[in-house]
Amino acid sequence: MKKAIGILALLMVFAAGSVFAQDFPKEAINLLNADQKAKIEKLRTDFQKQQIEQRAQIRIAQLDLKEMLRSSRVPDISKMDKEQAKISRLKSRLAANRLHFLINVRKVLTDQQWQKIRELRGKLRAERMKRRMERPMRGERFHRPEFKREHHRMKMPVMPEK
Repeated sequence: MKKAIGILALLMVFAAGSVFAQDFPKEAINLLNADQKAKIEKLRTDFQKQQIEQRAQIRIAQLDLKEMLRSSRVPDISKMDKEQAKISRLKSRLAANRLHFLINVRKVLTDQQWQKIRELRGKLRAERMKRRMERPMRGERFHRPEFKREHHRMKMPVMPEK
């Protein structure tokens, strides 16, 4: 159980880092002064800790709900409803914390920095879209001319007439 929680915590750290990376391009780091970098890193660390704790609470509540379902042939619906409501509240709090983190990061930035970051995000988004459009869709590669195989039909031998 401890090993599973450790792995879950590690995955959550990466997930929280990817949230930050999605909303804050790498090129934007050069726009920040040392004080801003320190403040944002502190916000990010605190955010990641919160995310780890909250996701662990969600996972535990989900396991509790599964256990209730398995425990008896006819589980107590009111208890299950309460547990599901708890999971919903935890997920809502998780989303709200992400939003608060992003707003707090924006508060650290100047107006010029924020505008530059928006421009960088737009460029990155356009590049991602371009790469997606260039990729073949599922199953498409077999319909392209360079992948088509020539279908040769075997010629049936002609039988001599008697």
